[in-house]
Amino acid sequence: MEQEIPQESLLVRLNQQMTGQFDKILMDSRGINRTKIKMERAERNQKEIEELTEGCLQIGKAIMQKIALYK
Repeated sequence: MEQEIPQESLLVRLNQQMTGQFDKILMDSRGINRTKIKMERAERNQKEIEELTEGCLQIGKAIMQKIALYK
């Protein structure tokens, strides 16, 4: 025996499901945005590390040249 579900009940249930899906999408997008911010920060940190490393290498070369002059 078929039981008819009122159209209003179907619409309410559909609305709840859609709201739940949109909430999940919103939470996922916030997580993605936080990850993006952390990745950008990591890229800046990596660039700074590379610059500092290059500076250390240049200082090391200068020290080696001065040592060579005094030998």
